[in-house]
Amino acid sequence: MAVKVLHQLHTYDEALVARFRREMRLCARLYHPHIVRLIDSGQTDENQLYTVFEYVPGRTLGDVLATEGALPPWEAAHLMLQVLDALGCAHNLGIVHRDLKPQNIMLTSTGVRRNAMVLDFGLGTLSNEDRREEQSRITRTRDTLGTPAYAAPEQLRGEPVTERTDLYAWGLIFLECLTGKRVVEGTRLQELIIKQLGPEPIPLPEWLAGHRLGRLLRRVLEKNPKTRDVSAQGLLLELESCATQGWPSADTGESQPAAEVSQLSAEGERRQLTALCCGLRLVGEAVNTGDLAELDMLLWAQHTACVELARRREAWLGSIMGERLLLYFGYPRAREDDAQRAAHVALELMAEMEQRGAELARSRGIHLEARVGIHMGLVISRELRGQSLAGGPVLAGHTPGVAERLESLARPGEILVSAVTAKALQERFVLESSDEHHASAEVHAAPIFRLRGRHPSSTPGLAGTPTAPLLGRKLELELLRQRWRQVQAGTGQGILITGEPGSGKSRLVQELVQQARDTPHTFLECHCALESRNSALSPVVDLLERMLGLGRQSTLAQVTAAVETLLSRYRFELDWAVPLFASLLSIRSTSGHFPPHQKKEETFRVLIDLFLAMAEAQPVLLAVEDVHWADPATLELLSALVKEAAGTRLYVVLTARPELTPPWPPAQVLQVHLGRLERP
Repeated sequence: MAVKVLHQLHTYDEALVARFRREMRLCARLYHPHIVRLIDSGQTDENQLYTVFEYVPGRTLGDVLATEGALPPWEAAHLMLQVLDALGCAHNLGIVHRDLKPQNIMLTSTGVRRNAMVLDFGLGTLSNEDRREEQSRITRTRDTLGTPAYAAPEQLRGEPVTERTDLYAWGLIFLECLTGKRVVEGTRLQELIIKQLGPEPIPLPEWLAGHRLGRLLRRVLEKNPKTRDVSAQGLLLELESCATQGWPSADTGESQPAAEVSQLSAEGERRQLTALCCGLRLVGEAVNTGDLAELDMLLWAQHTACVELARRREAWLGSIMGERLLLYFGYPRAREDDAQRAAHVALELMAEMEQRGAELARSRGIHLEARVGIHMGLVISRELRGQSLAGGPVLAGHTPGVAERLESLARPGEILVSAVTAKALQERFVLESSDEHHASAEVHAAPIFRLRGRHPSSTPGLAGTPTAPLLGRKLELELLRQRWRQVQAGTGQGILITGEPGSGKSRLVQELVQQARDTPHTFLECHCALESRNSALSPVVDLLERMLGLGRQSTLAQVTAAVETLLSRYRFELDWAVPLFASLLSIRSTSGHFPPHQKKEETFRVLIDLFLAMAEAQPVLLAVEDVHWADPATLELLSALVKEAAGTRLYVVLTARPELTPPWPPAQVLQVHLGRLERP
């Protein structure tokens, strides 16, 4: 662990205390594999503020550049992609770093490659060793703290900072990684500020200026924030695509084609994944007569929107070739719900493209056609070795090609899936046979299905019939059953099942649900989702809507009537409880946070009282999946719920990946870790 404290000498400095507390609040909201994680924070009995972060072994990027000089372009891109993804996480939460610099990026070698970790979100006070350096390079006002060599012009002028301010600093650091030299140099503070505020553009070396990466950096380093029209998501997509051109070389001044310098490794790893191929096409008279460059930018904007949607469900971008976009689910790590996530993305993508297409038709007379094909199967994963595409994966095999052929068969607005994929989706999605496509698919003899939508199911799936036998988890299942018997006897239980994706967490809980059917009880199920991490109590709201039979189009009168019926059954004081529930169920259509007039404590109290009242009527089995994606409010509610479950007939079963740090004391929740099963 790394402990950071506010020195006693600064406890009377209101500005420093406020800044330290702000860092505590912001870091508590950040969770990302490339952001150093906050473990604890608070105030000692002596009123000394402190934060406790995970310890990351390694050196700062500033130290590495000082000793090694310029990094290979492929490694610089690898590291800066990770930093960019971390910034995107913060920006999605409305957090701007404001002091991104090489000294705030830690490089750690915990794996085969060096990886980046971003430090010091929220702009805490300066450490003693940094202070001597920063006194000559830092400008600080009441609201702004930054390093002039990496600060955007608007920040130095004291103007409001935005996400584009961070991306300007990111571009300067990326350029420094490629050249080994600080981009904005100066012997005095005034000289640095003049260079940043001056009208001269940031210079790029000749060997980089004509490359696609150089054009990307030129846009990022625009000094006028209004013309610096970039986002973390868009840059991430574009930087990943730069690999297809080969990385620029300072030695030759040219991009090295992959075929000349790369070798395909003979070793390969067989793995199963789901491939989604999306074809986007602009059609209409305006396309035939329009400017090609402008049309290309329009199409690129649609591709960017697709990738942003896909990333919310952890898709991996395979390639963009012309009108086609190829996404993978299950790479680099497989999960049990890869096919389901691909189907969700396909439906969300179609809905988004329909809205965008309507706007394009109205404003430009251009029609947008979207087609999708999905197939799950085996691929062989290999790596390209060489300077230009070092570390780039190649996923070879039949699977991507089948997805592409399905996309080519689809009509505009249609999603086609293979037979093997349909089998994995049939319990949760509406599918229909597509005989006309089957007849025309000469190279694909198996049946083809059309994906229509999601099943209007009352539960997300744990209560359904298992599709595969439970293997190798006999002891864990017996432990869950034993705790269930204790719950029926009046001793509430909380269990957290952890394991890597694909380890069988959901299948184990599903087996418990099946075997619990022999005893009268109430089964409740909710799922936490990556895209809902910023929406307060989103899994609980979903659960309540299913319990009440509500939909997204339900009126206020329908919501109120359903809530009153439920609460009356459990003898609640309606004047107190109904407004809390009604307000909670309206969160989805507002900001995703508690309304100002509503107290969080009262909302938690009424929810806990409802669960306890249901458990008093008969045993309750509450399953909450993917808790590692739970929003802070849901985690807090679960902590309070398991604390009060001890003397009730409530069984709270949670599943999560190992990276979850439980907020509750270990004595309140039994943790069961599922390791990998040995092959027979």
